[in-house]
Amino acid sequence: METLSSMVKHKWGLNPDYFTDHDCGFYLRAMEQIKTLGFDGVLGFGPLWPEHHGSTLALSDIKKGLADTELSLMQLHTDWKNMASPDENERREATDFYKRWADYALELEAEELVIHPGAPFPVRDRRRAVKLYVNSLTELAEHIKGTTLKLSLENEGGEIEPEYRFGCTPSELRDIIEGVDSEGQIGICLDTSHAVSGGLDLKDAICQGGRYIISTHLHDTSIPDREEHLPPGKGLIDWRAVMKVFKKIEYSGPYIFEVDIIDTNVSWGEKVRFIRESKQLIESLS
Repeated sequence: METLSSMVKHKWGLNPDYFTDHDCGFYLRAMEQIKTLGFDGVLGFGPLWPEHHGSTLALSDIKKGLADTELSLMQLHTDWKNMASPDENERREATDFYKRWADYALELEAEELVIHPGAPFPVRDRRRAVKLYVNSLTELAEHIKGTTLKLSLENEGGEIEPEYRFGCTPSELRDIIEGVDSEGQIGICLDTSHAVSGGLDLKDAICQGGRYIISTHLHDTSIPDREEHLPPGKGLIDWRAVMKVFKKIEYSGPYIFEVDIIDTNVSWGEKVRFIRESKQLIESLS
């Protein structure tokens, strides 16, 4: 008998930066390559943001690239501002900043806006930080109400010192989401390597996120406390066990690869081979 999870047809995404190394001149070529590899959409980073320093891509270029390849913009990944700041002016600035990102995501018909709640700021009163973040996120949720855009909160990892980690565990992200009346427009983007580098048991983290997980960032690491953004299968993560847990929670969202190759000597063709092997691995286990 087929289970619900075995009948789900997941969508697949990849960040074009994997090929371009943040060089906007190669962005449209990267989209064509991603389509050829059988992906359904892309994860967009800072270079797609018009205010990003050094970006040479216009809104019309990005729209044309997506239309020509028939790829969707699955996620637009924001830069970071502190919506949990105890300083009211800083919090106001952060909320307005994310509203502008949301407007831009809607312009591009993005499906999801990815936000990191946690970054390098000390959290001395965690309960108050959650409350302040809920207040800010409620305002942001109201801003996108009635649209198809979703907000996803991504767990941060081990690159941040423990006392600075806010919203890094699925349980804390869940507390934030449950405090906002968002009509289902807010969820968790579960980042696999962030969980590992942050000292979490990845299988437990997925179970903690449960039904709140609406998207993923899949990447691997060969060093337990480091985020290397390796293609899945090139590091130490047990993907067979991970995918088994995703099935257990009946996850139905997209599998989005957020990968990078730091070695500049790796050719475009080798990158194609690596990501094809990774996609085949995850597909065989999903």
